[in-house]
Amino acid sequence: MYYVIYVNARNESNAKSLIKKMIPESMYSDCFYPVRLMKKKLRGKWTVVHERLIPGYIFIETNDIHSLYKELKKLPMFIRLLGKEESDDDIDIYPLSDNEVSWLNKLSGRDDRTSKKEHVVELSQVGFDENDQVIVMSGPLLGMKGKIKKINLHKRIAEVEVEFMNQKTVVHLGIEIIEKSVKEE
Repeated sequence: MYYVIYVNARNESNAKSLIKKMIPESMYSDCFYPVRLMKKKLRGKWTVVHERLIPGYIFIETNDIHSLYKELKKLPMFIRLLGKEESDDDIDIYPLSDNEVSWLNKLSGRDDRTSKKEHVVELSQVGFDENDQVIVMSGPLLGMKGKIKKINLHKRIAEVEVEFMNQKTVVHLGIEIIEKSVKEE
């Protein structure tokens, strides 16, 4: 099962490195924080940059969360598993639901048909129809019509509302404009 570890934002890389260095790999099978590709205008040119999809969160897959939790508490940085902690010995740790795991894997292109190991959310390619309506042509946004709340073409960002840890959350995903219709006047 997948669990969520909270760390201070921008410390995801350090926390992941500490986990991989100090906790035996036999205790977990995957430890990652998803990264999204975004287009940013830098010095007048559109450049693809990597950003954390959900800042402050690391995902870890394990079959023995209570043993892993005891090891995580030994790390020399603030790390907290999402759940309800009553005391040091009494903790109720919530795993990700199957829908949340499926959503993460779909976004990053990791499904049963691929052997992709990275958790990178690629850019979605968008175009326009004859009425200048935005159409998702490929990428992680394909098939998410009802979940896309807003597309900002100027910033090349799509706002997507998802259910994450029993809350509605908005995540920003990168888009790439590949077709623009030309109106004849």
